[in-house]
Amino acid sequence: MSSLQEQFHKVIYYVYGFLVLWEWIRPLDQITDTGNLTFFLYFVGLSYLLAYIKVPFLLSFSIKILYILYVLQHLFYEGSFFSLIWVKAFLASLGANLSYVVSASWWEMTNSFRSLLFFILLWLLAYLMEYWIVQLKKILTFFIMTITYLAILDTFTPYDADSAIVRMVVLGFLILGLLKLERLKEKEAIAFNHKQWIKWLTPLILITIVTTSLGYLAPKAAPQWPDPVPYLQGYGEGTGPGGKIKRIGYGTNDSNLGGPFIGDETVVFTVEAESREYWKVETKDTYTGKGWESSNNTIVPIEEDEGVTVPTLDPNVETAPLKAVVSVNLQYPHIVYPVELQNVDSGTDILYQYNVETEKIMTERDGQPYPLQQYEVTYEDPNFVYEVLRASSLEYDPEIVERYTQLPNDLPTRIRDLANEIIAPYNNRYDQVTAVENYFRMNGFAYDTNNVAVPGRNDDYVDQFLFETKIGYCDNFSTSMIVLLRSVGIPARWVKGYTGGEYVSTQENDTRIYEVKNANAHSWVEVYFPGTGWVPFEPTSGFSNPYNFITDLEMQDDNLTVPDTTQEQPQSSPEDLLEEEGSTNESATTFNWSIDIELSDVLRLLGVIMIISAILYFTRKKWYPRYVLQRYGRFKDANSFEASYFVLIKALKGYGLKKQDNQTLREYADYVDSFFYSKDMRYLTLKLEGLQYRKDRGLDHKDLDTLRELWENLIKKVAS
Repeated sequence: MSSLQEQFHKVIYYVYGFLVLWEWIRPLDQITDTGNLTFFLYFVGLSYLLAYIKVPFLLSFSIKILYILYVLQHLFYEGSFFSLIWVKAFLASLGANLSYVVSASWWEMTNSFRSLLFFILLWLLAYLMEYWIVQLKKILTFFIMTITYLAILDTFTPYDADSAIVRMVVLGFLILGLLKLERLKEKEAIAFNHKQWIKWLTPLILITIVTTSLGYLAPKAAPQWPDPVPYLQGYGEGTGPGGKIKRIGYGTNDSNLGGPFIGDETVVFTVEAESREYWKVETKDTYTGKGWESSNNTIVPIEEDEGVTVPTLDPNVETAPLKAVVSVNLQYPHIVYPVELQNVDSGTDILYQYNVETEKIMTERDGQPYPLQQYEVTYEDPNFVYEVLRASSLEYDPEIVERYTQLPNDLPTRIRDLANEIIAPYNNRYDQVTAVENYFRMNGFAYDTNNVAVPGRNDDYVDQFLFETKIGYCDNFSTSMIVLLRSVGIPARWVKGYTGGEYVSTQENDTRIYEVKNANAHSWVEVYFPGTGWVPFEPTSGFSNPYNFITDLEMQDDNLTVPDTTQEQPQSSPEDLLEEEGSTNESATTFNWSIDIELSDVLRLLGVIMIISAILYFTRKKWYPRYVLQRYGRFKDANSFEASYFVLIKALKGYGLKKQDNQTLREYADYVDSFFYSKDMRYLTLKLEGLQYRKDRGLDHKDLDTLRELWENLIKKVAS
């Protein structure tokens, strides 16, 4: 086949690869909130163009990286790309997002980081498509995957894939026919001229068009099965209140927990603060076996100028004063606030209705609920000292015990048995609490928002999660931890609100902007420690406690801005270490890596290693010859030439040209030369035999240069 024909066929294959990925990308703007798809499509085209014109690897890699960075800067950062001012914010965001990946906090990842991951995915897909089509000349796997992908989208989403499926079937059959011919031609060493190609392509095109047209135009039977979408949308009807799948976000009714929910990226409020905080809305104290309720609702009205405080900590706790400005998007008539609220300033004539039992703060004007547009909260950021918590008294105020150790009379006894088993090795309250907190990280519990059970009429919500499903989200984890603690007499309460949200930018005054969405709705645990107050804990898999836990030595050193929560005291147990590592505080200038050393993290690390190993293995035909060229391409004498010759045989084997056991070196050389249409391998083989069967093994510089050139030619063909 002439060079012109070969280049023409490569163009066809690259165009087909581009069209396949185009069909994969097109539905995303309808089925997800992904925007600016044109930039991703341009990247795919750029990848194929660089591969077609055979741009050197380092140059191609650099061009793609620059394109990705340019698009990310254009979409997510202000200023000029060449000003490089945005690089600091990009690196800060990258560090924060990598910590989210390690801790499996997928909802916390920013849009810029998700876009970066999508670019990397497209990069890998474009490479794999190019490798399979152009190098291996096989496409059946990708063809089947594409048709399956489009069929699933057409069935289960609003995307209409009828035309896309027809396009892919027509193009797929044509490319399958062309690639089959290519493989036959190479296997049988057949030379095709222009007319023979036309003879092959004409019936292929006609058969493809006719069969596809008949399939598209022929009458079709009505669906034999009912539409599965309504069934899936109504899955779970009759198993819970109202029989509906819930949407994530803040709600007031927590009496029946459980069941799946749908994600929602609607922004609830925006925060300008020095650091990321958990935002509290309310607490609840009565567990019913199915969910949470409040034991009472005592409302205390507070005027704007009186000051709104929600004290939850003992005055002895060391704190740092902070402020945050909350700008509200969804008009809820209540206040969100961090721990140890000191004041709320809305700048308006407003009446606050404070619920003493739930600690919820409602806003009211003229006797009607009145949502605020913006307000400033003043609060105290606490530092919890390990030694103080471990030394806490085991004696509690009777009122605290009565209210916050309440449990249903019919609570299954195996819950209390499990709690006693967990805390048995520890003799202080803090270690007992962290043992329960860490129990969910080490015993096969999984975070999931879809496959979440709803307890039946005779089921206890916590019992079902602990002993049957072990699958759930924050409500399952937090409620289960509280019930376990209460069952052994440790006061604990349920807190609901929002996590810290998604980092957006850093202001000139070094404060940071966070967007808090419905997807950040969350629940966690507060445990009462005499002499300290209500201390937050985070049992949910994939989430890290945002509050500061430090040692007494750190307190003395006044290291309060970014405490090193991974330091361990000599008497610390493994459970303490896990807690300390999981208790991190993010700041605007420091990257915090929250790493819980647990089985799930080890498995994730092994998964990454396996993926990298798989990529290296499947791309070995690309990088190994280049390695060989650098490692063995310097012929110094006959011995180095002989070693390089057999390395060449190994590289040819990896390329697919394996030497058979019954083949002589000359026969194998002729086989290789017939494949590459050259005489290089035979020349090298004859030279090798001459060196092996004569006493004089000397080679002059001219011989070495010739052998090196022929050897490099073959290595480069293997690498092409």
